Amino acid sequence: MDGTWNTIVDPYEGGVGSHFYANRKAKDKQDLVEYNFDASEKLKVPGAWNTQRPSLFLHEGPLWYQRYFPHHKRPHTRVFLYFGAANYLTRVWLNGIKLGEHLGNFTPFNFEITDTVTLECRTPASTFQKSMDLVLFKMVRSKTIFGKESLSKESVASPIIRAQPAAVAPAGNKGPSE
Repeated sequence: MDGTWNTIVDPYEGGVGSHFYANRKAKDKQDLVEYNFDASEKLKVPGAWNTQRPSLFLHEGPLWYQRYFPHHKRPHTRVFLYFGAANYLTRVWLNGIKLGEHLGNFTPFNFEITDTVTLECRTPASTFQKSMDLVLFKMVRSKTIFGKESLSKESVASPIIRAQPAAVAPAGNKGPSE
């Protein structure tokens, strides 16, 4: 999922309360929706936001990322959304459903989205018939130390793993001590 993402700066941290993660569209001219990811400025992922736009050079608060991505369901397959790293507090929603959050700097993390991607896309503006609307919320607390972000984000599909009986033994060939 490397590439261009829609972004919205959230200087007053109102995005969660305003449900940015729902990526709601105005029904008519009287319907007030105070954000629009489709018309928002873009950033490249991977990459540090403060190096991509001069207006973000000193920004240390929340920034929302949003992107559509295609998904084709395969039988007997589990699907994970994998992040190589995201600095510092990251909250992730898919189709308006919160997947979870991660606190850390340069550590990878993932969320299983097998059940979530079976839902129909809730975003009318999606250009893919079977696409998912991924909304990623990121909050950086210390740009000066952790301003560089260069690891990828990806969706990983893996076959369902079946548990099999296994024996656990200590390393080496020593028997029980007497």
